[in-house]
Amino acid sequence: MNTNKPGATTAVARGRRRPKRGRTIILLGISGSGKGTQASLLSGHLRGSVNISTGDSFRRMAKKKNLLGRFLAAILKEGDLVPYWGPAYVWLTRFFERLKGDEDVILDGAPRRIEEARMLDDFMHDLGRPLPIAIYLELPPAAARQRLLKRGRADDNRRAILERFRFFKAYVRPVVGYYRRHGRLITVNGGQAASAVWRDIKRALRRL
Repeated sequence: MNTNKPGATTAVARGRRRPKRGRTIILLGISGSGKGTQASLLSGHLRGSVNISTGDSFRRMAKKKNLLGRFLAAILKEGDLVPYWGPAYVWLTRFFERLKGDEDVILDGAPRRIEEARMLDDFMHDLGRPLPIAIYLELPPAAARQRLLKRGRADDNRRAILERFRFFKAYVRPVVGYYRRHGRLITVNGGQAASAVWRDIKRALRRL
């Protein structure tokens, strides 16, 4: 896809009617693609939705002066991979605390591995909810690096950024492919202004 062009492409299987409530919407993209911004906009748009950001949760947990906090702080500093049980803990905790039945769920930046995507599918299937739909904010690494360096967050050092990009290529791209193969992927040009990205997301969701 040419990321200099606006618009969104949708690879969602035809012939399946999905309820307007009770959807699970995943935001995927390389670090710096604007997942958090779009998740916040989507949360405001979908009243009563449950918004889960594994990255924000990990950063809060990493500030705690205990064994798990020190463990996560070291991982985030190096840009390394949080074990699979980390995202699972965050999701399940929020699901048990917040999920009543028909709420929309927004997942910011996860699942980031095939195993996590399959586990999330199993979880939603067992609960009788529609399977998740993924929105992929497509952005070239060079553009993402510029954004991250301007952002100036403590864990946005050059080494950590490089490790996150490597992780994205090795693990998250296959997750994008997983949702594409299963007809549950929306691709949006993440190189646009945030307002244009949000416009394209709304248009794509209306077509589902």
